[in-house]
Amino acid sequence: MLRKFKSIHTFIGDILTDVQGYGFLKKKGHIEIRPGYVNISSNHLLETTATWVSNHAILRTGQIDTLAKTSELELVIKTVHEETQKRGLNTLVPLRVSVIQVNVPDTEWDQVRQLHYLLAKHGLHCAHFNLPTEPFFRHKNEESRSLLLQKTNNKLSRHLNTEGWLLYSDWLNQELEALFRTLQFDATEEYQLEASIKDFSHEMSSFLLQRDRHQMRKMILELGDHEFAKDPATSPLNYQEVLEFEKNLLKRRLDIQANLKHQHEVLEEAVAKIIKIERAHPELNPIKNISLLLKASLAVQTDFSGTPLISWGQQVMLLGLLDWHLGVISVINGTHGLNRTNIAFAVKLAIVQLIQHNPGQQVIDLALQWDETVPQINRKIAELGAKGFGEWLKDHSDQTLLHQRAELTEQLRHFVWENLRQLCVLIGKASMSFQEGLIASSDYLQFLPAFDSEMEGFKEIVEYDKETGLPTELRPYGQRLIVGFFSNESIT
Repeated sequence: MLRKFKSIHTFIGDILTDVQGYGFLKKKGHIEIRPGYVNISSNHLLETTATWVSNHAILRTGQIDTLAKTSELELVIKTVHEETQKRGLNTLVPLRVSVIQVNVPDTEWDQVRQLHYLLAKHGLHCAHFNLPTEPFFRHKNEESRSLLLQKTNNKLSRHLNTEGWLLYSDWLNQELEALFRTLQFDATEEYQLEASIKDFSHEMSSFLLQRDRHQMRKMILELGDHEFAKDPATSPLNYQEVLEFEKNLLKRRLDIQANLKHQHEVLEEAVAKIIKIERAHPELNPIKNISLLLKASLAVQTDFSGTPLISWGQQVMLLGLLDWHLGVISVINGTHGLNRTNIAFAVKLAIVQLIQHNPGQQVIDLALQWDETVPQINRKIAELGAKGFGEWLKDHSDQTLLHQRAELTEQLRHFVWENLRQLCVLIGKASMSFQEGLIASSDYLQFLPAFDSEMEGFKEIVEYDKETGLPTELRPYGQRLIVGFFSNESIT
């Protein structure tokens, strides 16, 4: 069943943001795409939308749990890519895709593994990432996930994400090869950089790595054919064979993991060498930025202890900036809770909006230092109060790094807020009711404004601990607003 979806053309801040809906209709055995509609029945991809800032697109869909829905996903990706080409004045933009699944492994691992299998089975060339995303709210009587459980979830996700990060390394290598075909080196430091880049390229094209990738894909398909078959009794694999496949798949991923670790080391060397010569070669700046972002992401990916090295929010910011620089069309999807896809979408879109009117290097530095910087800013808010903090932000005689990053952070928070307020309420709402005793995830509170400056008296939204700078709670006014963003309740 289809329903009409009115295209959205709106300014978030002063950034033009467009949203288009896409529905699917089966006709004579073929799937047709219908712009201006969305599907509301579960036999098709639910509530599929694409949001553009400039010529960068982020998609949202419901659960992808059948091969038919995977075909619809490929169809909408190709349609959005064509539109992206037009928005880029028909410049040739390579088709690069990431599928970001927000399911949490300890309760939804089967859905994660099923999508990994379906994407491979369909042959959709994309990076599939599991980004465990908690519900925005939990009741105060519910226990939060323990550190041990978080580490277990991270281990599972990082194993599965191995292939995705390897594909991002491929894309960086393509950018490097294209750039270095145009450069002429004539100094020792430049030759040293060239050597590091060649080392990275050789790693990416090594026979052993290609063999591991091929065998891993074969195992994923065979295991998936067994586990997700309509009738498991017809599977050609017995229990012992399944265990052997699982063991070999883990071994292949560990081999690729070792390769990613070496890539991380090579990128560290390359970035240091680029910094030495970037004044003479400003054309290297985009490559430096991509390398910095990928290096930071690989530092997390290559730690299989599961330790939460960086926050959920910093992961989203790094991935959002990587996708912006590499021209990746990202697809955010999940099950059981639009509020999770809403917040992931709002943050990922906000980092793209932020980079439109701010120096790219400043935005990247903010993302790389987010977990260290944002508590300092929050302590400043707690110290000065809402009005005092607003006045401090307007004091442009303060040239400190903290003041610069506070300005960027407040812009980012207002982009997230407006994305939730203006876009998420129109794209899709979850079933949520306002009740006392709801506790919001501190990860998400880091991305909300501390106060509503448009309300008389600066209505408080978030409260912070004065010593740690960590968010302590969503104030009643903020809670009612957020519930209103995510549900059909009226705000009072």
